Amino acid sequence: MRSAILGLLWVCALPALAFDSKDLQLAREQLVDNPQALLQRYGTQPSELPALETERLLLVGFAHLELSNQPELALAIEQLHQRPLTPIQQNRLLLLEGSYVGAMLSEFEHALELFASANLALAAMSEPEALSLHIDVLLKSGSLLRYLRRTPEAIEVLGKARKRALLAGDNARLAKVEHHLGRSYRLSQMHGEAVEHYRSAISLSNEIRDPDFPVMLSMELARLLRETGEYEEALDYAHQAAQQAQEINERHLLANALSEVAYVHERREDHSQALHYHLLALTNLERIDTPLGVAAARHDIGRVYLDSAQAEKALEYFNKAQPVFEQRGHRRYLFVNGLRMAQAHVSLDQLEQAQRAAAPLKAIAEQQQERDLQREFWHTLATINKLLGQDELAWGQLSKALNIHVPTTDITGVQSSKALSSQQLKSDLSQRDRQLAQQGLELQRLQVQRQIGGASLVLLVLILLTLWRRHHLQGRHLSKSRAALLTEPVSGAGNRQALVQALDQTPAGALVLLQLGSLAQGELEVGQHRHSLDRRALTRQLAEIQGVSQVLEISPGAFALVVQTGAIQEWLPLLLSRAQAWPELSRYRDLPIAAGSIPLPFQPGSMLRLAASQSLELCQLALWSAIRAAQEAGQPRYVLLQPIALNAPLLQPDQVYESATKCIQNGVIRCISNHQQELSLPNPAEQDSVITLTNPSPNPALKRAGL
Repeated sequence: MRSAILGLLWVCALPALAFDSKDLQLAREQLVDNPQALLQRYGTQPSELPALETERLLLVGFAHLELSNQPELALAIEQLHQRPLTPIQQNRLLLLEGSYVGAMLSEFEHALELFASANLALAAMSEPEALSLHIDVLLKSGSLLRYLRRTPEAIEVLGKARKRALLAGDNARLAKVEHHLGRSYRLSQMHGEAVEHYRSAISLSNEIRDPDFPVMLSMELARLLRETGEYEEALDYAHQAAQQAQEINERHLLANALSEVAYVHERREDHSQALHYHLLALTNLERIDTPLGVAAARHDIGRVYLDSAQAEKALEYFNKAQPVFEQRGHRRYLFVNGLRMAQAHVSLDQLEQAQRAAAPLKAIAEQQQERDLQREFWHTLATINKLLGQDELAWGQLSKALNIHVPTTDITGVQSSKALSSQQLKSDLSQRDRQLAQQGLELQRLQVQRQIGGASLVLLVLILLTLWRRHHLQGRHLSKSRAALLTEPVSGAGNRQALVQALDQTPAGALVLLQLGSLAQGELEVGQHRHSLDRRALTRQLAEIQGVSQVLEISPGAFALVVQTGAIQEWLPLLLSRAQAWPELSRYRDLPIAAGSIPLPFQPGSMLRLAASQSLELCQLALWSAIRAAQEAGQPRYVLLQPIALNAPLLQPDQVYESATKCIQNGVIRCISNHQQELSLPNPAEQDSVITLTNPSPNPALKRAGL
């Protein structure tokens, strides 16, 4: 009774256990993320609906394809051929069967025919599902064509896939297409295009749910850039791949990325860095217990030691790797590792051991697809036999090496290398004594040439030193002469000629002319020696004032200052106040201290700019006016002449005083004294002027202007 009840309950539960529409979506997600889980849950769980059962079988078939389960995949395909299929399902079956016969049965042409049938049918469909399936078919077909090295066809097919992916807006499939295009262009030696597609795939890699995808992209791009000699970028992408692999805790990928970093450093001949990263890769491989990977890493480390002339360390790693290669029967690594061992023994002059290491490789040398390795092997064997004194045998092996054609862009260089090597070996065998004699004569001739060349070089150096010394002395004499021409000999300040040069070169600032009491006339009163000392002291004190860029003495006791300041009106009173306190001027109080100033360049809102001589004459007019004002007030005074913006004062070069007076009267030039008042000139009919100045012999032009 109890068994009957349990059986009834099981029968009732069958519909609940059957594959339904809710399971379909979950199964599709598991196909991408975890095909093994899909098989465990739905591999033996049929659906009651025929259409859903067909979908289940298709998903199970693709899961077996992902896991390379050949018998189970063949059974699923056979079951699908016996079921009614929709057009979409028919093309999915063509994709599945083409992948099966290509990847597992190596029936490549049959696989391409199945892909072509699906491509033809899907090209006529417009449904979104058909568009996605069409991209998958083109991607599989292009990938297989690239594997068969039919790269022009592969690029054409993958280009169509790219257009379809862009049309569908499917970035995940577009990323895969860009990846395969990068591989195809790299195989075609079209490196620029390959780099572009790899970078495009990397930019879209976050659309792919597989965390290994961006790591693989970065590693492949690093390898491509290494091959093209772009080592800095290659290092960047290799380091990026290592970081990504570490973030997802994929030690095998991390080891591969670290090895790629090491390979780039090897290309740059940075052996210490290459060794460092190879050792890091070895450490990661040892943790995941992959004997062949560990042996390959040890081989890489040995190769770096060999390249850096540490043959004993190299042999240590080669010997550790060799048993694994022998156990696994890995023919390429057996050949390469044995070859490197022989080369290490040659480096250590262990010729018998080198011969023993190279002897077993003869049998598999011809089977190597890498012809550069074949050539290197026979060249190494020739080197061993030559060092052992077996010249005839060495010659035959060297000839064999030279007859192995290695594809290269410089065929002429290879032919020249063959001829040179042949000639060298023939000379070693038949003309050794004669060659040594010729070398002795050549050495004597070179020694004579070296002696003559050395004497000529010494003579040339002496001549150059003599010319340089003469030029240096002439330059110093010329500099002294120029300095003497521009310097007042007593005070050491620049003279009038130096002032004219300074006015031509000063970009912006102000010119100030100074009367320091009766200093200019004081030599007769205090004596030449005292007068000279005072002039030197005053020159130093003027140079120490903030804002003064140059101090010039245009005549004995008459100073000019070139000032770099934008606030000349505030600066001039400070100058006069400071000058009053100088003790040297206590002997020259007969005349007041006065200063005349103009801005540099004297240029209003027009293109007019006064020449240096005219600027000096205009500043003299301001000084003359300041002297009169100081005499009348009995105190230091300054006069500042400023052009009015946007007005052009018309100053006549031969009549600066008169034309300046007119400009002041017309308001084109402002006349400012002691920052307290702006001077103005009266009309000719007026009797009083704003400033009444008395002087026994006033300048006529200033008198007419009221100054």
